[in-house]
Amino acid sequence: LPEYEEITRSLPFASIRTADWSKAVAPFWDIVIDSAFTPSAIWGLLTSGWTTIQAALSLGLMSRGYQSGLIRFGLICAVK
Repeated sequence: LPEYEEITRSLPFASIRTADWSKAVAPFWDIVIDSAFTPSAIWGLLTSGWTTIQAALSLGLMSRGYQSGLIRFGLICAVK
């Protein structure tokens, strides 16, 4: 996340604020993954197309990436 803040600071933005939301997001990972296995979610996936199915299939990898520290969730707020 510091690298993204550095990029933002090199651009013509003011009042730049950043935050690491990784810990705040943590409790929701299991809920999101579990919700993908409800009958209505499975039906929605089947009718939504291949791109959405691929995204759903990546949830497990994303969860592991988050647990290992590879994936983090950051917020950047600035005024143009």
